[in-house]
Amino acid sequence: MGALRIVLVRPKDPANVGAAARAMKNFGLGDLHLVAPQRPIGRRAYALASHAQDVLQRAVEHESVAEALKGCTLVLGTTARERREGRMYTPREAAQTLTPEGLAVLFGPEDFGLSNDDLKHCQGYIRIPTAAYASLNLAQAVQLVAYEWFVTSQEQPPPSPPEERAARELLEGMYDHLLKTLHLIGYTDAQRQGSAERLFRAIFDRADLSAREVAALRGLWRQVAWAVTRGSAREQGS
Repeated sequence: MGALRIVLVRPKDPANVGAAARAMKNFGLGDLHLVAPQRPIGRRAYALASHAQDVLQRAVEHESVAEALKGCTLVLGTTARERREGRMYTPREAAQTLTPEGLAVLFGPEDFGLSNDDLKHCQGYIRIPTAAYASLNLAQAVQLVAYEWFVTSQEQPPPSPPEERAARELLEGMYDHLLKTLHLIGYTDAQRQGSAERLFRAIFDRADLSAREVAALRGLWRQVAWAVTRGSAREQGS
């Protein structure tokens, strides 16, 4: 159960980080990662953490979301609205469907939430159901997500992890490789690459690729690059 990684992206208020750590410890979680916190995690955070100071002490700070996700195999981003790309879950659906092993859940800054650039790292999304007025504090959102995984772990065994699911950093390397290939063959350009990247990320994220499948796709794209380069050389030599 404790393998679930909580990632707070650019949190503004250290008090919310402390309260989030407290919420995590209440429900058996201890793997806290912070991406570019906007203020130092100091005395106020430790005061709000109550008896979860150890969670704060072990928290790992990162400069980027990609860095915070190293070693993960599945990433869910919290969002306040429905999204067309990727699978949508309530916290309960996610807890009952997905194993916490290798899973990270991203929470955005208190004012605007996760950016589109943050969300591109996600293979699915968690939306917390609310009434018409929706204004959850960061720590409240963490608590609701942690609670559902805790309750599910008490009621039923965790679902089996998919075999050989590729680590997130392997997928990010694959997407960089894919973009270079798409530019090389003229499929996209600098102005259109954002929409092309979103499309192919959605397709491959839904596929839950294994490390072997990622390697096969990158081998294919290397062959495409070789064929294009060879063809250009032939044209120049003729």
